[in-house]
Amino acid sequence: MNNVPENIHYRVSRTLTGAYRTKTVLFWTLSVLFIILVLALVIIKLNFYIFFIFAVILVPALWFVAKFCAPYIGLKQDYEYVIENIGTFRFTYIYGTRRVPKGECKIKDMKRIAPYVKDDAGIEAQLKECKNVYEMLPDMKKPNQFAYYALFDNKDGEKTAVIFEVSPSILKAFVYYNSANTVTKEFQ
Repeated sequence: MNNVPENIHYRVSRTLTGAYRTKTVLFWTLSVLFIILVLALVIIKLNFYIFFIFAVILVPALWFVAKFCAPYIGLKQDYEYVIENIGTFRFTYIYGTRRVPKGECKIKDMKRIAPYVKDDAGIEAQLKECKNVYEMLPDMKKPNQFAYYALFDNKDGEKTAVIFEVSPSILKAFVYYNSANTVTKEFQ
């Protein structure tokens, strides 16, 4: 038949570098220092019973920070790309165990699917025209040879771009569903 699988899942992890690394380390350092400071002040200033009441209040507060804030600033951030339902491309941010869908598009409706080269004037001009640009490479400062970008209109009709890492099976699906607008290259 066509040798293109119906469902393709591909997931990459964000590299911990630059501002992302600084933000993560700062968040966790300040969180730990704040907890130590509050506990030290409570132990010094108050008696044991008030400390116990404070600890009962502190535990839910720490749970809230760990559950709702930390996943967005934590060490584990992944990107997932899925092709399913006869050529629908979906891309999702994954923070720990929380999934945040960012967009989807029929591959046949994409205007351009091509290799991404950082600082290429033509590519940057196309990306500047887009209202939404999703950067989903492991390291945006040093894109590898598998970096691609796709241009399309989202459900609201806004120009959208996604920069992502392809696998051979995803590239094969792009060529199958939209060969006219897909640029391929040889990988080393």
